[in-house]
Amino acid sequence: MERRGRHGREEARVLAEGLLRCDDRPTAVFAASDTQALGVLEAAQAVGLAVPADVAVIGFDDTEIAGAIGLSTVRQPLRESGARGADLLFAAIAGDDAPEGVLEPLAVVARRTT
Repeated sequence: MERRGRHGREEARVLAEGLLRCDDRPTAVFAASDTQALGVLEAAQAVGLAVPADVAVIGFDDTEIAGAIGLSTVRQPLRESGARGADLLFAAIAGDDAPEGVLEPLAVVARRTT
């Protein structure tokens, strides 16, 4: 099952609550961001589901809040990818070749929610 909505904790909570109330509800939710995962955690609590016993939750980004609340997440190098994007943009504007560089790979950070 998939639900799509605007980025934000509240919208994710509403969508996830509907999803988690289904008879064939999922046993795990992969949110597109840590912010949305917070909304999923709130939805699970609202419908009386235990995380991760009833439903596992994982976010994406590994923001500061993820570590603070024990959210499992996919770590991506946010600062480095932003800098790389800026370098590529400036090179394109200047008509230069794309600068060399490789970003750190994504990594799953398992915490309390999985």
